[in-house]
Amino acid sequence: MPETTETAPVAAESKATQRWQKAIRPWMQYVVTGVIIFFLLVSGWQIYYLHQRIASAPELKLDFVASGSLAAEQEQWRNLARLEAHVIQQRYHQANVILMSRIWTTYLGFVTGMILAVVGAAFILGKLREQSSEISGKTELWQISIASTSPGLMMVVLGTALMLTTILTHHQIGVHDVPTYVGAVNRAPTAAITTVPAPADISDALKNLEERRATDADSLLKQ
Repeated sequence: MPETTETAPVAAESKATQRWQKAIRPWMQYVVTGVIIFFLLVSGWQIYYLHQRIASAPELKLDFVASGSLAAEQEQWRNLARLEAHVIQQRYHQANVILMSRIWTTYLGFVTGMILAVVGAAFILGKLREQSSEISGKTELWQISIASTSPGLMMVVLGTALMLTTILTHHQIGVHDVPTYVGAVNRAPTAAITTVPAPADISDALKNLEERRATDADSLLKQ
């Protein structure tokens, strides 16, 4: 008789848990399916947008026509200014792409942690139980250990830790501007300036530009 009296509350609690799990099971399925669909759709759109931004790099437009009314030095400075502007555009485009990739990585970590926490909360509400699991970690300053028979609690802890990690992690991105084309001419000695006829077309302008850069580089090496 005493054993029957002790097992009766346990059996009643087990039946109540089963009824609760049966009632909440559709909601748990909706939660898991919803977060998976959300993750796939938003992540797919984000990666597509990132690829589009990477592909839309600035292009060098050599649509100018050499003017015979300009002196050779003026024509050269105009070409150098265009090339220098293109280099700056490329530099900052690359910095923007790196920034977007860091945001993408942070987004993945945060959303993954959020999904773990939401699904874990659903498992906790569903009163799911498994064999005891333990999570432990320690450093020189602190030590933590969590043991539970609830898989949902473990998922909530891991998801929260992942979200905090992505929030607290700082990615430093720096851009250092250095003159590439104009700076070489500024550093060249004035005595090395030569007079050349104005180019007739774009190919001649580029050829003259390369010859001038080679002359400036030789002058710098001799110094």
